[in-house]
Amino acid sequence: EAGTLGTIILAGVSTGVYASFNDAVTALVKTDKVIEPNPIQQQKYQDRFIRFKELYPTVKNLLHRL
Repeated sequence: EAGTLGTIILAGVSTGVYASFNDAVTALVKTDKVIEPNPIQQQKYQDRFIRFKELYPTVKNLLHRL
């Protein structure tokens, strides 16, 4: 869990176990795999986000009541 790992990093630096955040991250964070974004999906999300931003002013009061 990223939140737990962040807490461990903060605790390690604040208690002096690690001299810096960089040292803590280097020691504790392991990259299992890198996931590259799908450009086709990214464009679909971008298009939908543009539509959402256009619609939001009209429906914001309704959304806040939900």
